[in-house]
Amino acid sequence: MEATVHDRLDGLLFQVVQLVGLRSEWPFGDVTLSLADCVMLFELADRGELAQQDIADALRVDKSRASRMGASMEERGWIERVRDPANRRIYRVRLTEEGKRVAEQAAGIMHERHAAVFDALTDEERAGLTVGLTGLTRALKAHPFG
Repeated sequence: MEATVHDRLDGLLFQVVQLVGLRSEWPFGDVTLSLADCVMLFELADRGELAQQDIADALRVDKSRASRMGASMEERGWIERVRDPANRRIYRVRLTEEGKRVAEQAAGIMHERHAAVFDALTDEERAGLTVGLTGLTRALKAHPFG
């Protein structure tokens, strides 16, 4: 692929990141969440109960960072960590009722924000974006950053 196409894609990807914002946290109703908070809450809401290592893998961080995030969420009352009865060395993490409420609230607000953007696209643009993002996701999984 020629450099101009790569340059155009690089520029577009940079613009998307810039327009979405480089903030470390966003307001979601009565809470403020980082992207990592959202990923952790959404993974737990979707998958139920996870080992801390599974959370670290989903967040693409080391286990100690995932553990610190878990401790912060536990202090906020959003998760509970319990020892796995089959293997006492492993902690299992699950959402509390408050954590479920926060996850649902954040997912709803995020869906509304995305819907407003996607509704501003034409049908053709949405179809092209679906194909493009599917390919980008596949390529990033095969060639992850860092």
